[in-house]
Amino acid sequence: MSVSGEEVTIGLGAFGIRVGRGLIGTFGGAAAGAKLGQYFEKKATAGVGKQYEDSKNEQAFVEGRILELEEKVKSAKVITEHKNTKTVQLGSHVVIQNLTRKSSDKESYLIVGSTEADPLNHKISNESPIGHALLEHKSGDVVSATTPSGVLDYKILKIE
Repeated sequence: MSVSGEEVTIGLGAFGIRVGRGLIGTFGGAAAGAKLGQYFEKKATAGVGKQYEDSKNEQAFVEGRILELEEKVKSAKVITEHKNTKTVQLGSHVVIQNLTRKSSDKESYLIVGSTEADPLNHKISNESPIGHALLEHKSGDVVSATTPSGVLDYKILKIE
């Protein structure tokens, strides 16, 4: 039997067996079996070690995410839809018009917390430039929002 790098060659009597990329050999006996056992044990331990390390890393990530979510739950506040529709608040439905684009298109948004924001579904965060600019303003007010694409002016048409 010979073991070198990734090549393992063992032999059984007059018949040789190839394992890995080794050449067929004709060696045998207990010593060959012991060396082969050591080789595969070493390979298995290395594989298990890598899998163990990967699972420990994944576990650490998941535990960190759990702590993050627990912290969010601790500081969460239930926001009910506001009966006060005089000013824009969290939970307000707002209909606005972009005055910068000089378009007559109306846009409708629900003002939500940052974890619920989904602009494609018309939910904007109170921390976003537009959401923040709208807060505490009344219907008819014109607000300016500083966005990455520049300053945009909006008129609040309706608060629901």
